[in-house]
Amino acid sequence: MVAKGHNYGQCSKCGKVHINPNAGNKYSEESRRKCVEAQRGRVPWNKGLKGVQVPWNKDLTIEDPRVQKYVVSSNITKRAHHNKSWNRGKTKVSDPRIAKYGHTISQIKMAMDPVRRSEISSIAARALDAQSTPEQKSNRGIQSMIRQRKGDTAPERALNKILDNIGVKYERQYPIGGFTLADDYIPPNIVLYADGDYWHTRPGCLEHDMEQTRRLETLGYQVMRFWECDLMKNPEQVQEAINKVLVW
Repeated sequence: MVAKGHNYGQCSKCGKVHINPNAGNKYSEESRRKCVEAQRGRVPWNKGLKGVQVPWNKDLTIEDPRVQKYVVSSNITKRAHHNKSWNRGKTKVSDPRIAKYGHTISQIKMAMDPVRRSEISSIAARALDAQSTPEQKSNRGIQSMIRQRKGDTAPERALNKILDNIGVKYERQYPIGGFTLADDYIPPNIVLYADGDYWHTRPGCLEHDMEQTRRLETLGYQVMRFWECDLMKNPEQVQEAINKVLVW
């Protein structure tokens, strides 16, 4: 070995100065050859063995408090050390690895049993919720609603046209309370929805709309819901109903 001096460094945890006598040293070609020859022909001690080391979290689910504690502490450690994922800030356009990675994951998911795929998605969602604040959960819900939208529906466009005719200032797709996107919102507290005749009469949807209205009214909002047929065939009546609640 060729000595190249000592390396001195202060430990960030204990504050002591440690000396590393091997710092900067490297093996010579002769030493490398001897190491290779010494290992040649040896059988690894764990060859053919399986399950020698059993993971501590084997057979545990996200409901186990130990797993939840590990997930939370792991993320705290990452944030403390400013660890960034390798693909942060990259897109499939700027980095071909992103496109390859996404394609590989898609293939794995498609080949997976649908039931198992659903279980994995549920576990991931519960793990994310376990380490999220109520505000973060609310923001994720709103962002998910926004991503799923593909544009205004015909009833929504009809409602927007009526509001334009009235001349009132309003905001489209306005997030409220972390659980809903108002189709249109008139400050300070008027929430309007344009409900399609087909989807909003299906089982479960009507009950959901009623619960949504109740929660908004509890928060002090005035909720107005209009059916698609009324918006399309009787826009004058809808405009009259909105005018009655407006404070000019």
